[in-house]
Amino acid sequence: MRSVLLVTTLLFSALVFAEDATYSVSETTMGVLLADPAAVAVLEEHLPGFTSNPQLGMASGWTLEQLQVYSPDTITDEKLAEIQADLAALPAE
Repeated sequence: MRSVLLVTTLLFSALVFAEDATYSVSETTMGVLLADPAAVAVLEEHLPGFTSNPQLGMASGWTLEQLQVYSPDTITDEKLAEIQADLAALPAE
């Protein structure tokens, strides 16, 4: 009985995660975004050259919102909203 309950719980958790598997400018780290070519395309569309910046490797554990503090003229609130909309439109993997 315990194993059935455990399997059911794990399957339910996987389904819930899959439904909420979109990227977020406030929660998804750059490392995760940069690992997905579709997310990289979104970033490049709104912030040309951003993903090829050599300093970006140091920020792989940061979110776009966290990076905004260091580049507020480039990563504006408007850009973050546009990026968030495009990231949310990407198909969940």
